[in-house]
Order: sequence, then structure tokens, then C-alpha cells
Amino acid sequence: MHQQTVAEPRLGKTGWGTFVLTRDGLARAIVFLPAFAFAYLALNEQRFGVYWTKRGWLLLHIGSRSKALSDDTLAMTERRESVS
Repeated sequence: MHQQTVAEPRLGKTGWGTFVLTRDGLARAIVFLPAFAFAYLALNEQRFGVYWTKRGWLLLHIGSRSKALSDDTLAMTERRESVS
């Protein structure tokens, strides 16, 4: 049998690029969520417009994307703090 070796990931110090991307993503989430996404949580038929019949899917999308934004930002922040 052949034995494969797997390279260990290198966890060096994170640079300014990670810092900028983390803060940029957080800033975009802070602006985007209240300005666009939260308006749909009122369940107003006028606000949904043509998407009223598909509001369940739209709300699922808004909720899952909001969670993904927060998880990604937190994960990058935690990694940066643990490596420093």
C-alpha cells in the first residue's frame, strides 16, 4: 500500500489584507442589513411587490445570508486574534 502524507497548513501571522477584508465585510453588513434586508421583515405586501408569493424563500435567503455574513466575519476575526 502507498502511504500519502498531507501537508500541515501553515498558520502564520495574518497580514493587513485579512484585517482589511474583515473590517470591509463587517462594514458592508452593517450598511446592507438595515438598509435593505431588514425592511422585508415587516411582511408588508407592498414592500415585497412581485415577490410576495415567494416571501418564504426570500426570508430564508435573507436569514441565511445574514448568518453567513456574521459567521465569516467572526471566524476571520477569531483566527486573527488566535494567531497574533
